[in-house]
Amino acid sequence: MTSPATLVPVAFEVLARLTEAIWTARAQAENLELLVKAGVRRWTEARLDRLSANGVITSLPSSMRQVLGTSTVNLVSVLPRLEAAGVNVRVIAAISEELFDRQPESYRNAVLPREAYYDLMVVSTGTRRMWPLRDVGPLTDEYSMTSDWDNQWLTSGLEPDVIAEAHLDPTSIFTSIQRFARDRESRISRQKDLIGRL
Repeated sequence: MTSPATLVPVAFEVLARLTEAIWTARAQAENLELLVKAGVRRWTEARLDRLSANGVITSLPSSMRQVLGTSTVNLVSVLPRLEAAGVNVRVIAAISEELFDRQPESYRNAVLPREAYYDLMVVSTGTRRMWPLRDVGPLTDEYSMTSDWDNQWLTSGLEPDVIAEAHLDPTSIFTSIQRFARDRESRISRQKDLIGRL
């Protein structure tokens, strides 16, 4: 076991390495992101193979432990409030794009048709750099809610404090989804304008 005295030099070494180009240069960070995404995809595929057979989940308790995070629970908690406020949105759980890709095309089109990728937002404790779906529309980032919403590290604290700081508490989620629904016509118009400029 490492003694506390040896942790300090190790921590300084790690911090020194964070100033290297791979962590600070955008091009290097994007290259690293591609490498990480490939690894995450392979890991997810292996995990899905263990939890499913022919695209059907075989171990629901194991699957649920892996997918229910605080942002999901908070999002589900505001669904009745969104309905009562007349907010017209479709909410889907994009838990595993790999499992979704294994489903029949008719199912995929019923749940998330290709055109919907240009009119969606994400609520996730994950990062903006790795959306749970690939090929999202150009305005997804503007409306999405992630823990790194302001490109800053979160301070520490109890889970409710961190979630509130990340703006992933129920009130923030409700407000953001309401804004997303309200701005739909403007969002679609802006994207049409961008395409019209080609």
